[in-house]
Amino acid sequence: MTVSFAFSEEIETALRIRAAAVGKDVAALVTEMVIEQLNGVKPLQPTKVSPEAFSKRSEVWIKLHPVLDHAIDDSRDSIYGGRGE
Repeated sequence: MTVSFAFSEEIETALRIRAAAVGKDVAALVTEMVIEQLNGVKPLQPTKVSPEAFSKRSEVWIKLHPVLDHAIDDSRDSIYGGRGE
């Protein structure tokens, strides 16, 4: 993966000096620094929701959307009409 960052001139200079001091290029130094920061950090796990909690959240979400007392024209022509099709 390739990632690009725009560092300030001061940070870039500090990275170049530190990389030279340890005999590495800036990319290797930054990669090593990121790995050090990520060590010990647990990857995010998907949240497990009980069926009851899911049902309750779904009901709340549904109540946010009112029921209309009239028909809605959801035909393709009404959606895309006037768009040159």
